[in-house]
Amino acid sequence: MSTNTKKVVVAVLALAMMFVSIASADTMTTTTTSTTTTVAAPYTFSSNLTVGSRGADVVALQQMLVAHGFLVMPAGVAFGYFGTLTRAAVAAFQASVNISPAAGYFGPITRAYIAAHPELFTGSSTGGTTSCPAGMTCTPNNTGVTCPAGYTCTPVGGTTTTSSDGTLTVTQGPPGGNSNIQQNVDVPVYGLQLRAQLGSVRVDRIDLDVNDNASGQTENPGNFINNVKIWDGSTVLLNRNVSSADFVTGTSSTDYYLRLSGINFMVPANTTKLLTVSFSTAGSIDTNRTITIRGYGATSLLYYTGVNNTSNYVDISGMTVVQIFSKPGNSTLIVGVDQSNPLSLTNYVDAKVGTQNNPVTLLAFNTNTTQGTTQLTQVTANIMTNGTGTPPTGVTLFQGATRLQYQPVLSGSSTVTFNNLDQFNSGTTNGGNVYSIKADFPATSASGTIASATVTSVTYKNSNGNQQTSNSVVRGNNQYEFGATPNLQFVSADYTKTNNTSGNTTAVQVNFHFTATPYPGQAFAYAANGSDFDVVARHASSTTLVNKSVVISPTPTNNILAQGQTYNITLTVNDTQTAAGTNVYYVTRASSTVQDVNGAFQNIQQTWGFDNWHTDPVTRT
Repeated sequence: MSTNTKKVVVAVLALAMMFVSIASADTMTTTTTSTTTTVAAPYTFSSNLTVGSRGADVVALQQMLVAHGFLVMPAGVAFGYFGTLTRAAVAAFQASVNISPAAGYFGPITRAYIAAHPELFTGSSTGGTTSCPAGMTCTPNNTGVTCPAGYTCTPVGGTTTTSSDGTLTVTQGPPGGNSNIQQNVDVPVYGLQLRAQLGSVRVDRIDLDVNDNASGQTENPGNFINNVKIWDGSTVLLNRNVSSADFVTGTSSTDYYLRLSGINFMVPANTTKLLTVSFSTAGSIDTNRTITIRGYGATSLLYYTGVNNTSNYVDISGMTVVQIFSKPGNSTLIVGVDQSNPLSLTNYVDAKVGTQNNPVTLLAFNTNTTQGTTQLTQVTANIMTNGTGTPPTGVTLFQGATRLQYQPVLSGSSTVTFNNLDQFNSGTTNGGNVYSIKADFPATSASGTIASATVTSVTYKNSNGNQQTSNSVVRGNNQYEFGATPNLQFVSADYTKTNNTSGNTTAVQVNFHFTATPYPGQAFAYAANGSDFDVVARHASSTTLVNKSVVISPTPTNNILAQGQTYNITLTVNDTQTAAGTNVYYVTRASSTVQDVNGAFQNIQQTWGFDNWHTDPVTRT
């Protein structure tokens, strides 16, 4: 061997020895001398810790994580190096105490939490073992060293396991099936709820049966799926790139399964965790694919528990979910009534200036897209008024608070079209894109005008630019226009029952709570005997109740409700019927006398807007 060759060999050996000396203690077996390390209560950490950190702080952190079931150190691995296993354990601990984000970084927030909970650290331990409180005996027995409940402490080079055999209950969790997936990166496709009881368990492996049907033709899923991840919340437990070679033929030529091992996920005793499987797929897709996912066979989930790391299996083959990955451009626009759509209300129409600056909302609707993006281009709506009322002069389409387009109303019942729109919609959350149709009424509007709006069609372009039309009909509620209004607003309804010694109901007292704010002028107060209101008890038939009373707060001066003042009003009704049965109590009429802008008093007999003025069912025994 030449001198130069010898120098090269020596250099390579030296380099190799250097790598061995700094290799991660999370990923390799090392030999160390057993030493006793005292862990103070509380332990004070001197620095933030992350992957690559070493030292006494890391040892103390790992001992705490092991003691509480978040970390299992592999056999022969010494404490003191912060690697990937420790990061996952820190993330699990953070999630368990609601520290966000649960990213596995041991920083100021987690340090502050631990400083505030000194009970996390007790006693002393032997290097490479768990921190052990008094009262437990180690196995094998080390003099002066005791074990935490549920754990066995061993010398350096041993393993830490749960001393109580745990059981694992598995149920299917989110996500559910999606019939139109158009994303391709980290798409959640399968979920499992894991519940450990009696002791902690460690989930290590999941076998998934994956059937890939491409427009009627079965294919190897690895031709379409290129990455699989397993998640604990936002923490990635397993990240694996896959190909067709990773999907193994099962019981038939159309049956493929994928083994996902090395998950190493601790579920502490009496704790529920959610594991989510995600797929990443090819960026472009030639045809729709139906992906059916379930556990593969009776041994489809493997977990370990107990002193001896006993292996156990759970059959999850019956937990099935179907996901459909669609070609881009198959997005669909869904139109529906929005939760902000107003009930039937009494609206004030200013007899001098109309409602140009304060239009009346006739309808609120939302548009949602089943994945991808759509472009709303046209909305057609019917605007309707009653035969004797005054129609609005025009209507405006809004998105949120933004005015999109105004269209005139030419007759009492008119079709209007908002066209040449350019509104992009995406997402599937209800109410993500909220639109409203608002009406302007003339200054001469007759009191008692009834108006409503109904969307009859919406035209849009899908992701490929193809024009589509949704003919979903979305109806608004009747809106009533007056030159004066008490502005009644429902707050709540409650009841109490009176029973005799035999348990039979002798009376039901119902309280309706609402507010009134007269506008534009003052109003006469409601009669104390409740005669301004009708209340019915409704079951098989309706019974109008007459035993009523009204209390107003603050007490009106001279029995007049002042303009713009909000009054809290309680309408109390007593039902003394004794027959057993179930009733719902409704308000059906309110009579109000309010001064209009010209000083004249208008009497409004309101029989609308009481959609939610009712109690829950009341059962009389």
